[in-house]
Amino acid sequence: PVLIICGAKDRRAAVQTQARPQYLHTSATKLIFEVEDGDHFVANGPSGGTKIEFEKGTSKFKAACNLGCASLCVSEVPSAAMVHTVPKGDTERTNGHAKDYAQRGAIGGVALAWLQLFLLGDEGARSKLAVRPDIGSGFESNGLATAPAMEAM
Repeated sequence: PVLIICGAKDRRAAVQTQARPQYLHTSATKLIFEVEDGDHFVANGPSGGTKIEFEKGTSKFKAACNLGCASLCVSEVPSAAMVHTVPKGDTERTNGHAKDYAQRGAIGGVALAWLQLFLLGDEGARSKLAVRPDIGSGFESNGLATAPAMEAM
């Protein structure tokens, strides 16, 4: 399964030249979540982020460490560790913490539902991936069909 989170205003990896072609050429179960007004740093933490927030709140050392850890988590860390590595905090910056009222909390919500479904086998998470979040300027999937409602007997 492939989850693509991209920013509609990403100039480094534009949706139309990077994310969209990757989505179209992937035959696996997939979802693309294009975040309205999001830039290249939109998926840096559960509440998103921007380049300005990234540069303001992160030293070069921390940035390199976070990138390395994120890469390791995606490829090597067991699923249970992935689900529990994002604590609540008191900021909306790109440091991995989010407030309950974070406007872009849907980014972390979609990512968490994806991990719950495909790493933990939690079918209850599938319905969370069926509706486009308000901050999504694009939201498309293939292979994520929800189970039809059972008819009353």
